[in-house]
Amino acid sequence: MLFVSQGCNLNKYIPAGKYIVEDVRIKGAPRDEREELYSLLKQSTNKKVFGILKLDMWNYLLTDTKKRRQRWADKSVKYNKELVAKQAELAKTDTSDKKARAKIDARITKIEERIKRFDYREEDLLKTEWEKPVLLDSSLLKNSMIQLKSYMFSKGYFFDTVTYKVKTIGKKAYISFSMYLGQVFYIHKIDYHIFDKRIADIVSNDSADRLIKTGQNYDGDNINAERNRLTLLLRENGYYNFRRDYIYCDLDSSNRSNTVDVAIGIANPTARTRHRFYKIGNIYVEPEYIKNDTAIKDTVLYKGLYFISRDLRIRPSILDDYIFFNSGDIYKARDYQSTINRLSQLGSYKFVDIQYQVDTVARPDTGILNVFIK
Repeated sequence: MLFVSQGCNLNKYIPAGKYIVEDVRIKGAPRDEREELYSLLKQSTNKKVFGILKLDMWNYLLTDTKKRRQRWADKSVKYNKELVAKQAELAKTDTSDKKARAKIDARITKIEERIKRFDYREEDLLKTEWEKPVLLDSSLLKNSMIQLKSYMFSKGYFFDTVTYKVKTIGKKAYISFSMYLGQVFYIHKIDYHIFDKRIADIVSNDSADRLIKTGQNYDGDNINAERNRLTLLLRENGYYNFRRDYIYCDLDSSNRSNTVDVAIGIANPTARTRHRFYKIGNIYVEPEYIKNDTAIKDTVLYKGLYFISRDLRIRPSILDDYIFFNSGDIYKARDYQSTINRLSQLGSYKFVDIQYQVDTVARPDTGILNVFIK
């Protein structure tokens, strides 16, 4: 009954003007979003055992006392003095007396471990046994409110309102967030604004795999997933340098009630009218690569692959089946990982490294990627 009785005397442990967060609730949230919303809160209650007792918090309050801290400090001073003495004793001990020196060394190691334990006592206990009391922080409450509102906006609640109230009883604070969501918006129309014709054709021909469609509830996570999908799609179609940052999304909710028009755009690179796409150039394979090796090596051409080696221990015909690059092919991001995985399955190498060398000389809109497999 120790912790129950101590719970009535929080004034002894909590500073004046401070309150322990006793309970946090979110009202008006959609049932399927509650778990995610609670994870966004910047403050939550201390962990409870059986939903009642905050044992870890009380361990902190009852153990972290001035008297105990002073005892830890005194122990640290004591062992530091002993360490200095033992180090001095070791310095005076004859170097030829290995047995005596080993005994002193062992003692020094134990003392250093004790010093470390007392110097980091609080930090270690916080990781294992303690939990500092969660004290009410109005700035964190405001941040939580902003996070909740932002999340619900991403789920299509464009005109939501989120408020919070704090009720205090004694040294305990009870927090309630209230959500007034209104209607969720759904997608009325989707337009694609792509100025690079080749990219526009790739995106248009892949429309069946789009993750956002008219009639769906607007969801920011789906928009982000579509941006990721388009990025991978283009990197599988020759666009080696394409980044997700080129893809943007604009929203227009002014047309009709609770609908939104979505515009997906793909910007051109700075100072260019189109993105550069790449083809695979020469492919160089070093089956026995050694870092900083300057030895002269032979080059053997086999089915479009240049094998560089002093002594080919693995036949090119074997490695050829494990390499997914072909000279003249359009660059595909998947070929990199597929080749890494297949060559690693051979079990003959500690590592497999693939690097690209970019060649854009006199090539305004295209580029060549020479591949080096080591």
